[in-house]
Amino acid sequence: LKNNFFNMNRVIFEENVRGQTVKIYIDNIINIVATSKYVKIILSDNKSLMIKKSFKEMIETIENRFKNNHLMFATNIRKEVVNLYWLSKFEKSNKKIYLNVIGEEYKFDVARRQMPSLIKFLSEVE
Repeated sequence: LKNNFFNMNRVIFEENVRGQTVKIYIDNIINIVATSKYVKIILSDNKSLMIKKSFKEMIETIENRFKNNHLMFATNIRKEVVNLYWLSKFEKSNKKIYLNVIGEEYKFDVARRQMPSLIKFLSEVE
């Protein structure tokens, strides 16, 4: 994992649904979930943000800003991305990812079509 972290500014600024600009540290993101018009970002401090972007736009922002210097992985291509920085366990047989965030465990299902990509992703970051 340490190969994916460089000494760079790991912050993005986005507009929330109230029109305010918010500062988001990428490593504090647990997951990003698509809603009807916006994205919901769940953070490690038990807060969530609603951002005025489509799911696709938000993922493109992260990809463009951080290139390969992030651990975001789509558990479901159109609906959810998780931050594997917090990964504690991966159950291949059950298709589940467990993230341990400051003592609290989060469980995510991995779509069947994403399993090969996840295995490849995990083998590359070790």
